[in-house]
Amino acid sequence: MKSNRILILSGPKDKREPLKNSLTGHELIFAENIPEAEIVLAERSVDLIISRVFLEQENMFDFLRLCKAHDQWSKIPFICFVANQSKMARKLTSSVAAATKIMGADGYLRLDDFCNDETCNYAELRQEIEKFLFSENQAIQETR
Repeated sequence: MKSNRILILSGPKDKREPLKNSLTGHELIFAENIPEAEIVLAERSVDLIISRVFLEQENMFDFLRLCKAHDQWSKIPFICFVANQSKMARKLTSSVAAATKIMGADGYLRLDDFCNDETCNYAELRQEIEKFLFSENQAIQETR
């Protein structure tokens, strides 16, 4: 299995275990805010961006817009995720998912679909995330 470099934008207080445990074998780079994520993208190549939708003091939509407007970053698959949703956030999830897709996100994940307070299906979460990794077969097809 090829190891990929994955940038994960999540708040400093987020539980990172579900992503860490489901993506073992990949190089995970965690950024706590948009400026940190921009530095990572400017200095290193990444194969996938995963961003929390509800950031503490920033707007994930601004980060998504920035990535999709940048020549080099726009081709990197971008997944938005939500975790530990409040009742209000759960009611808004379909609207938020639609907005992320309209703005160019490649995927939308609810971590609550894979993990609850007691257990987490890491294999299923990994499988869902890895669907978005750019494969060598896709690269061959795009060059033809």
